[in-house]
Amino acid sequence: MAHRTLFISVAINWIFLCGYSQISQPIGNLVFEDTLSMNPVHEWVSIPSPNENLWQVGYPNKQLFDSTLSGGPILVTDTIESYPTNADNYLLVSIPSVDSLWGVGIFSFYHRYNTDTLSDGGFIEISYDRGQTWINLIRDNNHVQVNFIGLYSEIDTISGNIPAFSGTSNDWSYVELYWVWIALTKKSDEQWANTILKFRFKSDSIDSEGDGWMIDQIVFRAYSVPGSIEDYSKPAIHIFPNPVSDVLNIYFPPGQKCNTMKIYGTNGTLVSSEIIDESNSVNLSYLPEGLYWYILFDDSVKLSSGKLFKY
Repeated sequence: MAHRTLFISVAINWIFLCGYSQISQPIGNLVFEDTLSMNPVHEWVSIPSPNENLWQVGYPNKQLFDSTLSGGPILVTDTIESYPTNADNYLLVSIPSVDSLWGVGIFSFYHRYNTDTLSDGGFIEISYDRGQTWINLIRDNNHVQVNFIGLYSEIDTISGNIPAFSGTSNDWSYVELYWVWIALTKKSDEQWANTILKFRFKSDSIDSEGDGWMIDQIVFRAYSVPGSIEDYSKPAIHIFPNPVSDVLNIYFPPGQKCNTMKIYGTNGTLVSSEIIDESNSVNLSYLPEGLYWYILFDDSVKLSSGKLFKY
């Protein structure tokens, strides 16, 4: 995998280990939340042809994969053996229409991977027509808004030019998939009633003896639709320019305010705590070039967060 994604994964991981339950700030009220436990296997999860499938549910006992994050059984590409050559196996997570009013979804999980860099790896596909057609998640643009945090990018590819997680994650990394669904605004409920995620693992003909991919602490949250589609087009807090060289500007919707911006390095340390004045700008010319994470606060209330590139 390209260094950029590993860089972002490290930043994501420390933020959540420090106590944040999620990054995205969803519109609407929480109407459903479920942790997809593997003991017993959650009803949303299925492994086709389990006797022949590389994916298993259990406790890993390998060279690198020797424990789980949750302490319970997890999803892993074989609990004991390294992944084979020419593998192409998948598991499915089917998300039903859990509430007639939900229109915002957040699907999150922690994972580790150990594969032959740029050759073997894991990726996520999504289907909105009960599995008839699939698309790599990074290319999913079927919604009013998406925010895929910790996901691979278009340039992080494996054999076949497939965007995927590849290489070795040094520790557990966090992934958050956030959708504002078109289901209840532009499309019919019936067409979008059963979203399916496919966690797919592929390898080439060279045996790298890697541990593969494992996934733990899967959580899904659904939020109600607060109103019409116009609600999703209301201006949100955003920073610009990004990447930034010196002065960073912050835009707030009318009636909203923010007084503090905290900036963190990729090792988890607080780099700066900036007071936001009436100009709604901060001077970051002193920062070395690189990737940072920021969180905007109104006193102690977290309003927004994201990545910040300094050049």
